[in-house]
Amino acid sequence: MPPRKMNELARRKQLLLVEAGVHRAILQWHGVRWSARTAQLRELAAVGKPWLLLASGIAGLLIARNWRRLGQLLPAALSAWRTIRR
Repeated sequence: MPPRKMNELARRKQLLLVEAGVHRAILQWHGVRWSARTAQLRELAAVGKPWLLLASGIAGLLIARNWRRLGQLLPAALSAWRTIRR
C-alpha cells in the first residue's frame, strides 16, 4: 500500500477510536443518570407505599388499552397526585 493510503487509514482508525470513546462516555453518563432515577424510585418503593404497585398496574392497563384516552386522563391524574401529596 502506498504511504498516503496508510496515513489515511491510520487517521480513520484514530477517528473511530475517538468516536468510540465519546460514545462510551455518553453511555456511562446515561447509566449514572438512570441509576440515580431508579434509586429515587427504589426509595419510594422501600417506604412501603402499596398504592405505588396498584397505580403502576393501572397505568400499564390504561397504556395497553387506550393511548389517546390516557393522554386525556394523565393531566387529571397528575393534578390529583399533586393534591394528595400536599
